Amino acid sequence: MAAPVDPEMARAVEAAAQALCDAGHHVEEAVPQIDLPAIDEACLNIWYYGFDAWLDELGRLAGQKVGPQTVERQRSSFTSLPSASAR
Repeated sequence: MAAPVDPEMARAVEAAAQALCDAGHHVEEAVPQIDLPAIDEACLNIWYYGFDAWLDELGRLAGQKVGPQTVERQRSSFTSLPSASAR
């Protein structure tokens, strides 16, 4: 990942690595390969698991069917995610 690192965080990591070395541990710098699209998809699946059922229950309580006309545009894309029952 080519993301910027906060200098204070970098110093904290370096200090922790040095403390571990001083305590006799083997520490080495590494750059793990990260599949961000796969992580994003997994996070969405975890975070929004059951969201469809929650929206359906809110719709039932409000007496309305959940859909693009009843959910603001930013949230309506969640109604097209695979439902919890389909997983």
